[in-house]
Amino acid sequence: METTQPEAGAVAPANSSASADAAALADALALVAALDNGLPGGRLVVDPDVLAALSHDHAEWAPVGRAVAAVRARTEGEVQHVVRTCAQFGAPVVPRGAGTGLSGGANATDGAVVLDLSRMDRVLEIDAENRSRPRRCSTPGGSPTRRSNGSGRCSPRTCASPARPCRRC
Repeated sequence: METTQPEAGAVAPANSSASADAAALADALALVAALDNGLPGGRLVVDPDVLAALSHDHAEWAPVGRAVAAVRARTEGEVQHVVRTCAQFGAPVVPRGAGTGLSGGANATDGAVVLDLSRMDRVLEIDAENRSRPRRCSTPGGSPTRRSNGSGRCSPRTCASPARPCRRC
């Protein structure tokens, strides 16, 4: 059996697990830097305690991974930046509303970016003719339920029936 000697000056390979961990950390740091580069201050969350709280909903039975970061988006442009950046880095995006779900759908996976949409709570447009509004925003707990277009009607989401006007507004 023939053995080969390492070339002069070659470094012996490090533990492959340690190398993989170092590469993953470098990728995570690059992802966080790229996210931070395109966001206003205060949107990017990397504090471990805050990140842990944003990484799960109320499904205690569902597994929760370790997210790299969270972003508290307020505009469509910020959401676009997060999605494009994560796509560039191959990182999963986990959208989160109010975190009140019971299915585990807002639970982070390892290496993911949690996209917190709970601050996007303004109604930007109402279609009075169809008694609806575009789903451009998250409405945690129905926060804009009392907003209307001045006609006394709310969106179908806030009414018991889309066929009749809401009497709460």
